[in-house]
Amino acid sequence: MYTLEESQAFGEFGPLLWNLVTTIHHKDAIEHHPGHLWVIWGPLWGGRVYDPVRQVNVYGVTDLDAIDPVEVAGAVPAGTTITLREVPWALDDLNRWSSAILGFFADQPDDDRVLCGFDRRNDGLGFDVTLAVHGSSDFDAAMLVAGMPADAVFYEFLDECPPPPPGLWP
Repeated sequence: MYTLEESQAFGEFGPLLWNLVTTIHHKDAIEHHPGHLWVIWGPLWGGRVYDPVRQVNVYGVTDLDAIDPVEVAGAVPAGTTITLREVPWALDDLNRWSSAILGFFADQPDDDRVLCGFDRRNDGLGFDVTLAVHGSSDFDAAMLVAGMPADAVFYEFLDECPPPPPGLWP
């Protein structure tokens, strides 16, 4: 289990994030495992949400009704302002789907479809996937493999992948 002391020592979370996640889930630690995506965030935590309009930290939760505002206020340091926004997917779901959908596209023949870009949407609503398509493909199969709902993936289809920006590749 990952504790507040460990969050301060290793810097992966910082006290604010650790306090929010543990408060929302009524825990005193965050479970983790080896590997790149090693934190188990829980079913309510949607992660940081990018909001260019507001000058505050915005975090996603999957069920605002399940959150006690008084408890959350107690987890936020004095002088810090945050906003909680309801999002459809927990960060654990997005992490699991990310690995599954990338694996699906990696296994496809090059002459069928090419993954040009893949990124988690800043609004917490799923993924942006950019594909170059050569021939016909069943794109819903990727979502079935990953077990994700259809509206978690936003596709953009191109005839071919654009060249990388200058200086990106040697």
